[in-house]
Amino acid sequence: MHLARKLFLVAAAAIAMIAFAAPAANAVEVSTEADPMVHCPEVDASNDHVVTGGCVVEAETGDATPVVLRFHATMGGETVLSLCNYTFDAALHESGDGFIYNQIITDTAANACLLTQCDEAEPDHDDIPWPATLMEFGGATALQFTFCIRPIGAEGSSFTTCTIYVPWAEGPEHAYTFTTLPFGAHEPGPWQSRCSMNAQVSISGQWTIHGTSLEITH
Repeated sequence: MHLARKLFLVAAAAIAMIAFAAPAANAVEVSTEADPMVHCPEVDASNDHVVTGGCVVEAETGDATPVVLRFHATMGGETVLSLCNYTFDAALHESGDGFIYNQIITDTAANACLLTQCDEAEPDHDDIPWPATLMEFGGATALQFTFCIRPIGAEGSSFTTCTIYVPWAEGPEHAYTFTTLPFGAHEPGPWQSRCSMNAQVSISGQWTIHGTSLEITH
């Protein structure tokens, strides 16, 4: 079984279905902030999972805003599955489409993570990029991406995929963060986004963006 090919098909189909099913979704245009602005070039991922092109940004969480994966039982409340710090690079085309790569998933200061990014089995061990799309929904910008994780020690076999929608906020001088959606008013608890393929699983966290300064227009 070639895990990477199956993951790409599942992830690409999931992102396409969500994007086309949402009538409020509008296109964005991503450019460098340099003067003059330059549209972000094409992004490509090779069969060996090497990502090239695009405008590249770096994203990171921290111990104050780690990524928390939870399972929500119908009658039994919620269970924390993992609590980890995530860093990665994202290469974006001017359309907002691209890939997340160079993923690093690590322990927090107080918790062992026990998860890592999906990769190919021996002998390659290549990490698998995560498809991503920067888009607009109802006037708000968001990053939608399909992540793939596995337990440490299960290389190339056991894995979980999840497509989530994470609002992208712009601060002063194009300082960007993206933060998962909050619970509804009837649900107390931390901020979270539900997996589109499995609403019983949620992910919460906040990432800070570094690297290339971007200009995002609608």
